[in-house]
Amino acid sequence: IGVLLPDAPQPYLDLCLCLLGAELNIHYTYPLNFRRENRGTIAIHVDDLDQAATVLEEGGHTLISESDLRDGDGY
Repeated sequence: IGVLLPDAPQPYLDLCLCLLGAELNIHYTYPLNFRRENRGTIAIHVDDLDQAATVLEEGGHTLISESDLRDGDGY
């Protein structure tokens, strides 16, 4: 799942806590070479992608799709 990092003091921690609160296991994460709204993005691999996407969106996080990556980030 691609996710825009939130505008927070510890954006990575916010994302992880959101997923861990839903009892989703995070297998790994890695940074993406993509920016939007002057914020970075990361890819997250979890046990259940559909549930993670729902949890993140309900938590106010912005997901990045494959088409977003294809269209570019304006840099």
